[in-house]
Amino acid sequence: MHYPNDEDGQIDLARRVAAGLAEQTDIFPTPPIAPDFLKSLIDDFQTKRQIAEDLRQKAQQAFQACNDALQALNSAVKSDLSYAEKTVNFNQNQLQLIGWGGGGSASNKHQTPGQCSDLETVKLGNGWIYFDWTEPVNGGKITGYKIMRSSDDGATWETVATSIESEYTLHNQPMLKNLLYRVVAINKAGEGAPSNTVSISF
Repeated sequence: MHYPNDEDGQIDLARRVAAGLAEQTDIFPTPPIAPDFLKSLIDDFQTKRQIAEDLRQKAQQAFQACNDALQALNSAVKSDLSYAEKTVNFNQNQLQLIGWGGGGSASNKHQTPGQCSDLETVKLGNGWIYFDWTEPVNGGKITGYKIMRSSDDGATWETVATSIESEYTLHNQPMLKNLLYRVVAINKAGEGAPSNTVSISF
């Protein structure tokens, strides 16, 4: 037999071992780790995993809220800049009075990120997947990543999570025959090109 690689398999095995040792004391009278202690370790892991998942979700929500706020700010500033340019007929000296001289635009001052690469599935279990990938080697500074999923062979894509690290664990994925995943780097200038696609079958 092989020791399971995924979390769910490891917890299931731990439960079965603890239950078996507790029931079969005549066969296994003095295990080095008592069944009750095994159960306490299982409970401790479950509690800490839930805490970690709650914190991860809060971090992703905070990142998304920050990104939305930045987009709203950029939209407002661009609206004022457009108004100012038209009002002074693009007079650079007058535009410099509000910090917008020099003939450039906001989009010229920032580059979108490059393309992520080497997206791969490190581990997966019942409805969950742990991905990692290589961040872009060129382009603008990255502020985060979008994890995208397609259930129709790439015809349409939806963003299912965002991350500030080049790794992420997706939970509660739909149990379909085949799902496609890709990652896109993002910053305040926009999005980079999508990464390679990974196919997952549950």
